[in-house]
Amino acid sequence: LFCNLPFHHALGDTLDALIGRSLHEILYLQRPNGTMAPLELCHLQQGMENGETVRNREAFLARRDGSMLAVNYTTAPIANNGASVGLILIFHNIASPTRAKEPLAPSTQEAAPLASQKLQNSIERHRIIAEFSRRALSDANMDTLLKYTADIVSKTLKAPFCAIMEQSPQAPQDGETGGRQDDSALVILAATGFSPDITDRAFSLADDPQAEYALRTCEAIMTPDINREARFAPSALQREYSLRSGLSVIIHGTEKPFGVLAIHTTEERAYEDDEIQFLQALANIVGIVLDRKHAEQARSESQKKYAAMVREAAVGIGQVSPQGIWQDANRKLGEILGYTLDELKHMDCQQVTYKEDLETDHAMFLKLVAGEFDSYSVEKRYVRKDGSPIWAQLTASSVRDEQGNILYVIGMINDITQRKKTQQELEASRKALEDSNRELDQFTTIASHDLKAPLRKIEIFSSYLATQAGDKLNEEEQDYLRRIQACVQSMHTLVDDLLFLARATKEPTNFSRVDLTNLVNEALATLSTQIEEQKARITLTPLCQAEGDATQLTQLFQNLIQNALKFQPQGGCPEVSIFSQQPEPDYCEISVQDNGIGFPEDQAERLFRPFERLPAGQAYTGTGIGLSICKRIVERHHGSIRVCSQPGAGSTFTIRLPFRQSGAD
Repeated sequence: LFCNLPFHHALGDTLDALIGRSLHEILYLQRPNGTMAPLELCHLQQGMENGETVRNREAFLARRDGSMLAVNYTTAPIANNGASVGLILIFHNIASPTRAKEPLAPSTQEAAPLASQKLQNSIERHRIIAEFSRRALSDANMDTLLKYTADIVSKTLKAPFCAIMEQSPQAPQDGETGGRQDDSALVILAATGFSPDITDRAFSLADDPQAEYALRTCEAIMTPDINREARFAPSALQREYSLRSGLSVIIHGTEKPFGVLAIHTTEERAYEDDEIQFLQALANIVGIVLDRKHAEQARSESQKKYAAMVREAAVGIGQVSPQGIWQDANRKLGEILGYTLDELKHMDCQQVTYKEDLETDHAMFLKLVAGEFDSYSVEKRYVRKDGSPIWAQLTASSVRDEQGNILYVIGMINDITQRKKTQQELEASRKALEDSNRELDQFTTIASHDLKAPLRKIEIFSSYLATQAGDKLNEEEQDYLRRIQACVQSMHTLVDDLLFLARATKEPTNFSRVDLTNLVNEALATLSTQIEEQKARITLTPLCQAEGDATQLTQLFQNLIQNALKFQPQGGCPEVSIFSQQPEPDYCEISVQDNGIGFPEDQAERLFRPFERLPAGQAYTGTGIGLSICKRIVERHHGSIRVCSQPGAGSTFTIRLPFRQSGAD
């Protein structure tokens, strides 16, 4: 289930690769003939079930590269409420796996008491490690456990001074240990032998060279006598407490070292391998504990942040039981519904649902609880405490356990009352606009008929008068009659232009693939009489193909060419050039260029307004609607129109059209 950094480094494998593997694949025994066989795990299983500790067994670990690593291992069961639920194994790397089996030579029998004492010390240390492992997994108070660690290390190794130091990114403040600032610091979590106020004291790494050296090399560092140490100078604590010997081992973490476990004495002392292994074993367990502590702190912080986020969220968030009872809610939900959180917790969520939405809402909730879907989103109405209805966007999601049983439902409720009100107002405005446009269309049709009827009568009677009594009228009276007929014709043109302008805005466009050259030729054919009369020279360069409404585009070109023919200086010969270019891959530009009277370019925008006529064009006949029609047609084709001109230098109208239209055949 878990292994620390030294273990998976020793096996030459990654932590992810080891998690989930059977110990049967890793732990081996050596047969008498020298071959290796997987260790039978029955005695480990039996020890775990009986709550017994297995001590000081020799075996081999199979490394990733195929080699075998000789180890000495101790096991201790993990208990939960009196029942064994797992096993802790602690491995020591041993230089010679057969040394323990060799009998004592006669020449060394005088050393037997010493060897026996060492064996007893080793057994006792393994017992302490096993006991410490159990306590580390069950003790919830981190400070108490770390202080116990420092005390037991000091007592077992007979070292008066012991300190557990965690590496922290926070540097000590000025005035602490010489006032140095460094990139990281060591914080003393627990200690024995030092003054009581040393706990939580921070040291710069530069002030503890031995710890810094250990962290940099990731090795256990032994100093029999700091006064003869060449690798580093004495630390601040060593100077303050006149410490001479020291042993520092790394407290390993999952990703990087947490810190250092160190012991010191005031006398010169060399530390044996068994003592180093014992201290490292405890340091490894401390690393597991600190890993758990940091994970719990991170989880706690995450939970606090999440709770704060939910509590202060700008949308209402509530928790509902599978029976539909409110279990919890944030502040915003209380504001939306007008209830306090205590009031909501005693209510069914259907109690705040609008009557007409009850059936649909309840059906969706039951389907969610039944597991037909994991979540749903719907617009519904709620009833506030004061009885007023509100609109809300509800998103409900089910939360289930590992077996798929529903635990509760989370609902996110966003007040959309104002949005609904705005939508209703917009819908009412849209309907009113449609009604207005429909009435305007009817008015346009009726008005054009009513306008044309008297015009036709005036035209008929004026023509009849000219025919029957024209020779009886004097010159002035005949001039009046001609003016009447000209006005009638102007009114006909105005009414027709107004109708075409209305149709260009309202009638649907029939988009299809069209050849713009053909459409220009059709417009020229319509204007052929005027072209011949004015002896105009027309230059047409082949144009591109595009998608558009053929009728409207023909009218567009006809209006532009007609303007070019009309607005000419007295006695001038019109010259009109029509050509195209492609400035972008998806667009074409068609230009109509003339040699007419031109106009100031700052007045260009006025040309496209209905009934607008520039001063230079007042002497020419027309309704002032032609260019407005052109602009409407171009806009309905998702394009644009612009003009460049100077007085006396002619004008160039440029139309920008897309090659493809949405909805074209």
